[in-house]
Amino acid sequence: MKIDNSKPYYSEIDVVRCFGMILVVLGHSFPDASASAGIQNLFWKYIFDVIYSFHMPLFFALSGFVSSKFLRTNSERVSHIKKRVLRLLVPYFVWAIVYIPFKLILSKYTSAAIEISSLWKIIIGKNPYSGLWFLYALFLNDTIRAIAVNSKKRHHLLLFISFVMLIIAKYIIIVEPIRWVFAYLFFYLIGCEIKLYYDIFTSIIKNKIIIVLSIIGILILVYFVDFESVFHGVTSILTAIMGIIVMFGIGIAQENNKVAAKIGRYGMDIYILSGVILVFLRISLFNILHLPYGIYVFVSTIIAFFLPIVISKYF
Repeated sequence: MKIDNSKPYYSEIDVVRCFGMILVVLGHSFPDASASAGIQNLFWKYIFDVIYSFHMPLFFALSGFVSSKFLRTNSERVSHIKKRVLRLLVPYFVWAIVYIPFKLILSKYTSAAIEISSLWKIIIGKNPYSGLWFLYALFLNDTIRAIAVNSKKRHHLLLFISFVMLIIAKYIIIVEPIRWVFAYLFFYLIGCEIKLYYDIFTSIIKNKIIIVLSIIGILILVYFVDFESVFHGVTSILTAIMGIIVMFGIGIAQENNKVAAKIGRYGMDIYILSGVILVFLRISLFNILHLPYGIYVFVSTIIAFFLPIVISKYF
């Protein structure tokens, strides 16, 4: 954290966002992840499962961290929600419109064809550009907190309620987009909680033993607990929390890493553009040129991570 004109700036959050986006792009780079049979190589399947055990809860926590201010008046809430509409829902709908013709042209290479009659479902979170569900879900969770929370007492009450909702979501089928609130509001509020007690939190995770034990815990739980097991619901919450701890620990340890911090500020650009780039890479490098699996994953991750930064900066 740095103080600029008495206002704190948490450069470590940009660092966390940088390393988190590397994991996101890597996780999206596996060419057979969305195939009916899934990833066949056991090593890459394990890497994929480790990433997916915490990377989405991490980004909800990061979003909660930077949006943790209590809104005490209706005018503050309305202003906040308007800003979030511009920041989240505008790109959600704009990129849906841009992506529809792109997906129609490349329909034979995509995992799911577009049904014109179902396009209305964009308004309930079913975006043709499937990765954009996060923007919609984040808007829902952010809006709920903005309306319901105006004090620490209400924050802690909603945190408890959201934990109960999360447990329910792990064992009961809930339709989207309602499921996104049940599954991720808790982690969004965890990010707010970290911000509220940041000094205590940082003093704890600066202990390297905590980070090492969290990493070991994630690796063991992902390896030994079957996704279909009744225990997976509980263990997935544990891996998500441990993943958040590990990534924040890395961010704090690397808070003076100016390169990572600068890259982290392109997080939204990488998130939105990398998906389209990966489609082209999968078609050209994997389906046509037949690059070996591991080489393809490495090359596509590098290109899809850095090319959006170049596009955003210069175009």
